[in-house]
Amino acid sequence: MGKFRKHLLATVLVGIAVTGWARVNRLEPWAPGFDANVSSQKWNHAVFAHVANSGAYGTDTTGLGYSLTTPYGKNWELAGTWGIKTLDSEGVYDDSGITDLSFGAKGKLPKEWMGDSLKGVGEFGVSIPTGDPDHGIGAGGFGFFGNVGVTAPLRAVRGYAQLGMKLYTEGSNTQWGNTLSYSAGGMYSLGSEWMLSGDVRVLTHAKDKIDGVTLPDAVQEAYLAPGGVWHPADLPFETQGLLLIGLTGDSYDFGLQAGVRF
Repeated sequence: MGKFRKHLLATVLVGIAVTGWARVNRLEPWAPGFDANVSSQKWNHAVFAHVANSGAYGTDTTGLGYSLTTPYGKNWELAGTWGIKTLDSEGVYDDSGITDLSFGAKGKLPKEWMGDSLKGVGEFGVSIPTGDPDHGIGAGGFGFFGNVGVTAPLRAVRGYAQLGMKLYTEGSNTQWGNTLSYSAGGMYSLGSEWMLSGDVRVLTHAKDKIDGVTLPDAVQEAYLAPGGVWHPADLPFETQGLLLIGLTGDSYDFGLQAGVRF
């Protein structure tokens, strides 16, 4: 691939892009691909922005987030993330403010469970209700999540799959519906600096209760999610990006996330 095509691809990836060389996957649900590694770098910072249009209840959303990740021993990673979000719709979801503060941990599954070619991680964490619960910015109560993911070589690509669950307590007369999430896809290395990914991501939300009123329907989101990472060999950062293409009526029609990790 010539220099012009590489620079063109870099522009596309930065334009649709987010984070990646160390992360707890469920704390950065719209990052491209799947991270089964633990970084040796002490502090990993990520800053990312996203926009999404025409989701459930006609909601548009924009947001800006920050994540901090650090290794804990050889097999664990600890992380926290926080941000701001704006929701715009004709219903109760119409507000701006800080999101819930979330913390999580990722641990490698033992090699004797996985064999030589597989990699696996387990994750768990909690969200603290710092966001506004009455307008969809925060959950109102605490959230508790668990997640498990595996990755394996499949010819020219590395396939991966994840399954996660998040449970919410009630607070301020509001309770978000528990969420089941799962995804499956593949990653392809394009030289030493590039990674392309593509997967299907599904989120099944139970009914929310907002300001004491239980909404009439559960929400089923599904997306086709192509993305990529550009990590220049001579620079101490990487850019990442993801495009969301909605596959159900409850999904956002489309979304973009862009960011940088350093």
